Amino acid sequence: MGQIYIMDYGRALAQCLSHILRYLKGVYDFNPHEGAKNMAKLLIEIKDNREDCIARDEEKFSDETYKDYIARFEDILKKWKKEWMCSNIDNNPVYEEERKLLQRFEDKREQKEILYFMKDFKIPATNNQAEADQRPVKIKQKIGKFRSVEGATCYAEIRSCINTFKKHKVSPFDMLKRVFDGTFEPV
Repeated sequence: MGQIYIMDYGRALAQCLSHILRYLKGVYDFNPHEGAKNMAKLLIEIKDNREDCIARDEEKFSDETYKDYIARFEDILKKWKKEWMCSNIDNNPVYEEERKLLQRFEDKREQKEILYFMKDFKIPATNNQAEADQRPVKIKQKIGKFRSVEGATCYAEIRSCINTFKKHKVSPFDMLKRVFDGTFEPV
C-alpha cells in the first residue's frame, strides 16, 4: 500500500492517490459495477480541482466545496456497497478484491487517510516522485542487470546526482560535465 507519512505534531498517515486509483481500476476493469469507476472519477475530479486551487495560491478548499466532496464521496460509497451486495459473488476472486477495497473505503480511519490530500494542500496527493526516482534503477535491474556491486553503486550515485540536479532545475548534462572536468564546486 502506498503511504505518505506526514509530520505534524506527531504522525499522520495519508494514502497515495495513485495507488488508490490503481486499486479502483483493478476492480472496475474486471466487473460490471459502476461504484469503483464513479469513485475513481470523483477522486480524479478532486485532485484536478485541488491542483487548480494550488495554482491560484489557495491553501485549502472552501468549506462548502469540501462538504460537497464529502457528501458525494459518501453517496458513491453507499451506492457502491448496495451494488456489490446485490451481485452474485460465488467465491469470485474479483468480487473478493472489490469487497476488501470497499471495506477500506468504509473504514473511517482509512477513509481519512485516503482523503487526506483533499484536506491539506501542503501534502502531496501521491508519492509518484519517490517512485519515479526509483524506476530507472528497477528497469536497469530487470533489463540490463548490473555486472558488479561497484557498477551498481556508481550507477546509483550518478542517478542520484541527476535527480538532484533536475529537482534544483539545473542542467544535469552541464553539471555532470563540470564534475568530470573537475570544475564543479559543491555548495
